[in-house]
Formats: sequence, C-alpha cells, structure tokens
Amino acid sequence: MYFSTWTEFVEWFTAGYKHCVLEEGATECGPFLAPTADPGMPPWKAEWFVIFCDGNYIRATENYYAKARAQGGGGYRQHFSFHYGPTPPFSANGIPEWRLEKTYHLRIDCDRRGPHLHYKGEDHIPQSRIVGMKIIDQGIFDFVCKIQEQRKAKVSVEDSLGFRVETAA
Repeated sequence: MYFSTWTEFVEWFTAGYKHCVLEEGATECGPFLAPTADPGMPPWKAEWFVIFCDGNYIRATENYYAKARAQGGGGYRQHFSFHYGPTPPFSANGIPEWRLEKTYHLRIDCDRRGPHLHYKGEDHIPQSRIVGMKIIDQGIFDFVCKIQEQRKAKVSVEDSLGFRVETAA
C-alpha cells in the first residue's frame, strides 16, 4: 500500500474505518494515527485495538515508511501485524499491552522475516505454506471485519479469512 501524502493516508483510513461497524458490546482503543518523525511526513503508524465482551481482542498495526523522493516520495506500508486472541492486561494508559507469548488465535505479520502467520501454536508459517490467502494483501479493515464475521458465524478463522495451512514438508 502506498500513499503520496499524510492527508491521503488519513482520508483513506477514515473512509475504511467508517465502513467497519463493530459488533455490539465491543469497545476500542484508537484508532491511533500518527507520524513518527516530522509532522505529516512518513514514517507514520496506524494502531487500533478492538476489545470484545468475551475476553478476546484485535490488535491491528500498520507501519508506513518513506519512499525516496526520486521514487515519488510519500509512504508505503512496510510492516504490519494483525492479532486476534485473548485480551492481555491493560497498560496504565488504558491500552492492551504488547506480549510476545503465544496468546493469540491468529497473528498475521509482515516484517523483516517477510509475510507469515502465527497460527495453532506454530510460529512463522511462510506464505509458501498458505493456500487461498496472499498475506501481503491483507488489510487492517478486512481483518477487523472478517474476524467479526467469523465470531458471528462461529466458523473457523481459516474459513472466515479463506486460507488453509499446508503441512510442512
């Protein structure tokens, strides 16, 4: 994903957010949108927490980095992480704490290790073992909406997001 300006990014985020209706009883922290360097210039970050009444939550984070001016400038999504699972303790500022332990039902990541999943107790499942979903194409709003659909329909996360994990060779 690429945005030429901070304003373009905020407009895109605001429009997507308006279409993502939270299930009854859910609360949220954020979404928080912020440049992490100079005002309005990449890098910037989006972070959003949705807390469900049953003790589960979503943590959705996207990090955008500056593209070289020679390549047009603006910001492109380089890293993202979407978690769904048990809600961790809250920090003093009321935001669910980051925890490295395996306390999630699903985590979709794209980071220095490339696109991968953490699912059913297995870490860093590469794209090559994922069928039916291109990890790099996953977006913050689709993730939040599809997890809510999964919860409502009481189907597996795999069915809701349309993927399956192949067994390692």
